[in-house]
Amino acid sequence: MPEVIEEWRVLCKRALFETSRERIPDRIAEAEEALAKRSRELFTLGLDASNERRDIESALCSMKALSYCLGLPPKRALHWGPDETRTLSKAA
Repeated sequence: MPEVIEEWRVLCKRALFETSRERIPDRIAEAEEALAKRSRELFTLGLDASNERRDIESALCSMKALSYCLGLPPKRALHWGPDETRTLSKAA
């Protein structure tokens, strides 16, 4: 697998398996940057890489889920004010 493809995969794994809570936000940001970069490359080059595109979408969802579970502020908070926090509702 080419190195450029491996970069985002490695960065996503680092974010998911980071044990230092202080480092996780930076790891997520690095992974999201790499995901966006690779997605743009695929679009620009017009490559038929449907499997990789699907993997990128899945990895991006994983980064968002990790951010949410840790209570990190969303990057594009349209509906959340500065004093609001997110909580998971308990299943009834």
